[in-house]
Amino acid sequence: MKILSTQQMREAHKVSFEKQGLTSMEFTGRAGHQVFQHIHARFQGAQVPIHVFCGIGNNGGDGMVVARYLITHGYNVTVYVTNCSETRSKNFLHHYSLIKDVTKDWPILLECEGDLPEISKDAVVIDAIFGSGLSRPIGDWLQSLIQKINASGAFTISIDLPSGMLGDAMPHAMDTVIRSQHTFTFQTPKLAFFFPETGPLAGAITIVDVGLDPEYLSKSTPLAQTIDKNAARSMYRPRNRWTQKYDYGLVRVLAGSGNHVGSGILTCMGAMHAGAGIVQHITDNASATQVTLPEVSTTQRTQYQPSVNPNVARTCYVVGPGLGMDEAAKKELQSLIQSGTEEHPIAPMVLDADAIYHVAADEEMLALLPDNSILTPHRNELRALLGPWKDSFEMLELAKAWSTQHNLILVIKGTHSFTVQADNVYINTSGNPGLATSSTGDVLAGFIGSLLAQGYGPVIASVFSVYLHGFIADMLVDELAHESLLASDVAQNFGKGLVTLFEPEAQPQPAQPQQQQPQQRRQPQRRRAQARRQVQRRRR
Repeated sequence: MKILSTQQMREAHKVSFEKQGLTSMEFTGRAGHQVFQHIHARFQGAQVPIHVFCGIGNNGGDGMVVARYLITHGYNVTVYVTNCSETRSKNFLHHYSLIKDVTKDWPILLECEGDLPEISKDAVVIDAIFGSGLSRPIGDWLQSLIQKINASGAFTISIDLPSGMLGDAMPHAMDTVIRSQHTFTFQTPKLAFFFPETGPLAGAITIVDVGLDPEYLSKSTPLAQTIDKNAARSMYRPRNRWTQKYDYGLVRVLAGSGNHVGSGILTCMGAMHAGAGIVQHITDNASATQVTLPEVSTTQRTQYQPSVNPNVARTCYVVGPGLGMDEAAKKELQSLIQSGTEEHPIAPMVLDADAIYHVAADEEMLALLPDNSILTPHRNELRALLGPWKDSFEMLELAKAWSTQHNLILVIKGTHSFTVQADNVYINTSGNPGLATSSTGDVLAGFIGSLLAQGYGPVIASVFSVYLHGFIADMLVDELAHESLLASDVAQNFGKGLVTLFEPEAQPQPAQPQQQQPQQRRQPQRRRAQARRQVQRRRR
């Protein structure tokens, strides 16, 4: 799914109005009704106090529509208007006027001074104060209102965006953003939902399809794209029956040393389970690999010389996990990078962990990396490459510029991992806190290297591996819990994850009364059988 900028969304609305022959007021009525249906489906008429806070712009109009439908469906609703300006949108005024048709209790006008309304922790707050159109810092009284809502403990729902949040930039002030438990956002997710500073403020996200023009959406160049199950399914390349191991490539893993030999073993495990034809571990502890992974061949690090295997279709190097930060490790990496020839160039590599720090500290080595090599940093490793940043929005811009400059791909690991290839950004939607444990990144590096060796392109290998990595973790946590998930669990369940990815979605089946009839007919038969057994016992 595409993520568009705030300006693109404004343009999408304008185009949609023109093509569909709708006024802004009609479109707001449709969008507000969609949000109401989602809320109604969850609340089912529950008589909790609902406080709807509406601004005087278009987002306030959305809130008025939701409030009107809640009232007509018998909910306990109080509507407030943050009446802090003389400028009101036509959209807001139109839907504000319709409230009088459904209730005698008109919205309470808050003049943005003096006392704030009381909100109990047992209430529900619907936030429609500001949407994506906010362009200025919030005034003092409204800051106090937002802070009071946040402090109330009430369950808070935001329409489109939590008030105070910006869709594609940092808020003007973090303490003046509504902290929602659920956000109903229109048509596409917002970039702010995927960053650690701003994402938690939006809570759970529901994307509401409000019917924006599909042609405009399809032709728009997005800020980023999210990767979901359907996208991942489309990336899979089924195997030809008439193949052999050499067709699926050779993954050479230069990783794991001393007390960190396990990092290299787990990288090999990920590469092997993800389908590489051959995996070779270049290690200083070959016996540990041979005992743990008998399918993996080994070579002593001190004896390894880069070479070409003419039998395999492709060779991919995965370098870095547990490699070591000493000068000898740096020279090994440098020798490997420089081993390509015009006849046999080094294919795109996967660099993780220690290898990232080595190339970050040596511009000449960085410049020698094969084009479209993939670096898989977490945020500390990313700082070594990019330098400091003030927030995640700036981080992403720096990452795009760095990727463009060096013609390299970044897989930035996190709650939502980002794959960055120049201006193309792919945001992962799978995964859970169970992955926050040692060596899961080592397994991911093995997955990516394996798919590269099998012939997947560098971007697809990255995006598909990241999604499957998280998807497998999602599949396992119901059984293992977040706390007990291990990196080896993720590696060993690659195959199960791939099979599960293509299983059809379970559809709830409506109750079929006629199915109860055979059971009802069997009940007398059971009673007769029980009676016969009792008679037989008595005869004995």
